[in-house]
Amino acid sequence: MTNSSSTSTSSTTGGSLLLLCEDEEAWAGRRIPVSLLYSGLAIGGTLANGMVIYLVSSFRKLQTTSNAFIVNGCAADLSVCALWMPQEAVLGLLPAGSTEPPGDWDAAGGSYRLLRGGLLGLGLTVSLLSHCLVALNRYLLITRAPATYQVLYQRRHTVGMLALSWAIALGLVLLLPPWAPRPGAAPPQLHYPALLAAGALLAQTALLLHCYLGIVRRVRVSVKRVSVLNFHLLHQLPGCAAAAAAFPAAPHASGPGGAA
Repeated sequence: MTNSSSTSTSSTTGGSLLLLCEDEEAWAGRRIPVSLLYSGLAIGGTLANGMVIYLVSSFRKLQTTSNAFIVNGCAADLSVCALWMPQEAVLGLLPAGSTEPPGDWDAAGGSYRLLRGGLLGLGLTVSLLSHCLVALNRYLLITRAPATYQVLYQRRHTVGMLALSWAIALGLVLLLPPWAPRPGAAPPQLHYPALLAAGALLAQTALLLHCYLGIVRRVRVSVKRVSVLNFHLLHQLPGCAAAAAAFPAAPHASGPGGAA
């Protein structure tokens, strides 16, 4: 009887991030606030990402290449907010000793955990790739010639980039070990999903810094060039030349013994 109870508890705690390290007494008062937080994030994220997708799809002026990558990221975030977070909120409210539906690991429950973990990994990976695509698009738009930008971001190339982001994310989810560990199994020495997440965040941060710092440098150089050009054009205007001739520089003031 004791083994059955411990197995049931282990099966429950292995499926949800809220219940991974659960001490029933210590977490008794924390699961409800965390579940409410998940619920709030799910509602807010679903509404915000859905609104962005609706606005871009409704107004033709907003249907640009950069916004296509933004919508791609919003779709990935929407899948996490609308599908994954509500499940975590509900699972966090379940009693610690209850069996998580739909069954144990070897039956449908294992597939359910894999599906939920894969959904999280897919959404996060596509979201990170979409942020990188947005930054790279803006960098090339500002730092490259318009003809080069138009060649790189033709319609079919843009669609290919969007499809490639989902294909890469799906391949990583399918090829890597499960995001959720098997209940009762010994913890692996290397947690590959955690390493993947850390590596993806570091790579994304490096790419974003390179792109946006490059944009800042290019804008500063352009501002200096425009300022110098405006200065020379201003002094070449006829009105400025006439004003300079009519009001020459004032002579130095004479000393006390000078002429009146």
